[in-house]
Amino acid sequence: MTMDMKNVVAAVLGFAAVVTVATLAAQDRPVDRAFAQYDRIAQALAKDSLEGVSTAAAALQPLAVEVGGDAAKAPATKLAAATSLEDVRAAFGELSEVLVTKFLDAELPGVVGFVCTMKKTQWAQRGETAANPYYGKAMATCGVPIKRGG
Repeated sequence: MTMDMKNVVAAVLGFAAVVTVATLAAQDRPVDRAFAQYDRIAQALAKDSLEGVSTAAAALQPLAVEVGGDAAKAPATKLAAATSLEDVRAAFGELSEVLVTKFLDAELPGVVGFVCTMKKTQWAQRGETAANPYYGKAMATCGVPIKRGG
């Protein structure tokens, strides 16, 4: 390998390392960690399941308060204590009213906000096709994207 080629390779590897460190740092923000747990819950609810919800809700509880402040405390506590699908969905909706704006303001990659037109409650998820956590399989794609800005 010539010296010029070695310099190019070194520059590319250096750039890749900077991008990787920046990406990892961004994923280490409380809002990113909160969304990861929130999204696990939303995905389970969209499938009419409680699988993994209690673990994700327990992990989300302190992060929700860190991201959403005092307004997130009561709904996060309710969510962590909920055991039925109905109660989890209700608490998730309350918590979503606090957190969705925070998730959207953080401009998390691929995250879109939706409003369930039946429940008049919002949620955030990755992807453009609604996966409604409030009605699950019965109304899987019921939801309108939240319009942001002017």
